[in-house]
Amino acid sequence: MRIVQVFFVFSLVVQGYRMEAQSRQIYLKDLREEWLIVDHEGYRKFAKDPVKKIFFSFDASQFRGDFLCVEDERPFAIFINQKLVTEKTRGLVKLDLDSLRLLYSSQLSVSVFQQTGIASLSTYLLGPPAVADTDQDIFLRKGNFFLDFSLMATLMVSVYLVFLLRTNPRLTLDYLNVSKLFSSQEREENLLTSRITSRVNLLFYFFCSLFCALTLLVVFHLSKNRIPLAGWFPIRSTGEGFFQWLKLSVIVAGLLALKLMLIILFSSLFNLRDKAPIQYFNFIRALFLAAGLIALISTLNFVLHGQYGGLDSMWLKIGAAVMVLAAGMMYLKLLALTRYHFFHLFSYLCASEIIPLVILLKILLY
Repeated sequence: MRIVQVFFVFSLVVQGYRMEAQSRQIYLKDLREEWLIVDHEGYRKFAKDPVKKIFFSFDASQFRGDFLCVEDERPFAIFINQKLVTEKTRGLVKLDLDSLRLLYSSQLSVSVFQQTGIASLSTYLLGPPAVADTDQDIFLRKGNFFLDFSLMATLMVSVYLVFLLRTNPRLTLDYLNVSKLFSSQEREENLLTSRITSRVNLLFYFFCSLFCALTLLVVFHLSKNRIPLAGWFPIRSTGEGFFQWLKLSVIVAGLLALKLMLIILFSSLFNLRDKAPIQYFNFIRALFLAAGLIALISTLNFVLHGQYGGLDSMWLKIGAAVMVLAAGMMYLKLLALTRYHFFHLFSYLCASEIIPLVILLKILLY
């Protein structure tokens, strides 16, 4: 029953999202009409004169909460009360008038200098952000469709597991027995394990497909496209989540069927057909363990509030390590169950176990 608890907690790895509010500032005044220049006669109005510096002044106390904006595509420098405030190579500078009033005074004397000459410079005042509709909340909550999908999918998988435990408790515990996976001795005491295409075993293969597909979808979603295969299974709504889960479950089930055919084919060629059920049973156990470890690690990372970053990229590698270790243990089991030479068994495992595993890991990780 511990694995059932893992399934329920596993759904908590998905975190919610928040939307940012969008605002628009009010255009108040163009200050170009206030521009002054200095020549031998003193200050006078700017009239498209070829100058490098313009001046203007105003009372900041009349514009509380507003902003002074200076913008151009060429370099410029801003002076306030004869002190350099900022230099900009290009673009927009927006200054809070309340802050300027506290730093200097209410009466602000502003000058803008451009080495290339004043031509396309613009200066204006902006009001504070305006909310389009005061009856609506500024922050709108976005529905977390992936959390909804993962909760419902986890509940369905958990109910399926409880059904298997109630109807076939001995076989279910045998599938989930980790100690037997890493034991070099394998006892063929359960007749159902030798009938790999029986109805009961088909139910476990289908459960394995659902569980592995759900685990992969969570990893794909949290990896944020760091895994190349994740782009093939996007989830943008709850309905699409179930569609991608069904699609990936069918793919995993097809790979399990292909794996079974490879084992039957090569076990016949290498005269090890009576050992094929043990090998396939061991492979399903390894899949359960790999998916369970990924679920456990993701749950621990969630409990620790994600403070250990980068674990998402390691999940599939940890699962791959389990599969490689299970293949090595399968070699030891066959060595104990048969009298064939080690090279004969190694060639058999290369064809039926190692090469397919390398291809699968190449697709998932690289």
